[in-house]
Amino acid sequence: MEQTLELSVFRFNADTDFLRYYKEYKVTVTTYKVQKLIDVLKEVRKLDVHFSFETNKQAYVKVNGRATKLDTSIQDIIKCLGTSLKIEPIADNRAVADLVINDSDFNKKLAIFDSIVDNSDKSKYQSYKHLYYISDILRFNPDFIGNAVFALAIDLIQKYPSKENEILEKLSDENNGIWLYSSSCKKFFSSKEAKNLDDKVKFLQRKIFNQLSNESVENKKKEIRNNLHLTGKTRSTLAQENCLIGEMKKLWQGA
Repeated sequence: MEQTLELSVFRFNADTDFLRYYKEYKVTVTTYKVQKLIDVLKEVRKLDVHFSFETNKQAYVKVNGRATKLDTSIQDIIKCLGTSLKIEPIADNRAVADLVINDSDFNKKLAIFDSIVDNSDKSKYQSYKHLYYISDILRFNPDFIGNAVFALAIDLIQKYPSKENEILEKLSDENNGIWLYSSSCKKFFSSKEAKNLDDKVKFLQRKIFNQLSNESVENKKKEIRNNLHLTGKTRSTLAQENCLIGEMKKLWQGA
């Protein structure tokens, strides 16, 4: 079965163009020839040899505003979005050659884990590039450490459990850290991928919250002990106070 796609494709060459623009193409897809999104882009290149895109199937572009992997079935895209598709780079404000972007800002954000990561971790971070660029937070706060760092943090905690506290501390910056995260569920083609990111961030936020709660509990215990020393309270009173602190801790952890 043949289907015709009506495409509006983002075009821009940083060396020759002053303005970004969209160019219209019609591409015929079949179940035996054009099967993946990357195949559609290859068909566009046949129509325009100057058209540029990443050839890695694991790379992402935006299709009708949704982050979509180049390896995605074109039939799945048609079922979800129809045959009129707007294709853009994952970050149009970073475009240098059509769908290819300058990702230097993304790479710089990994510096937060320089003392922890090895080459395999750096490679893993690259697979989370689309998570970084789908965030709207970057539009008004370019210093936001980014969703890719949060996704990698889960991997690092599993790989280096002894460094968990250090990792969580790096994420908890109140100005640029994980507390700025906002759900991007409508920005993914895959709803499963969107939920996965949300779940990871909530997991990390709870860990940080619990870590802060534990520190608060310990500080409160020290305060009580100091008060006991000053007021001469009995050990039974101390036990009651510790029981109360334990209940407070449960409430914090369950919040």
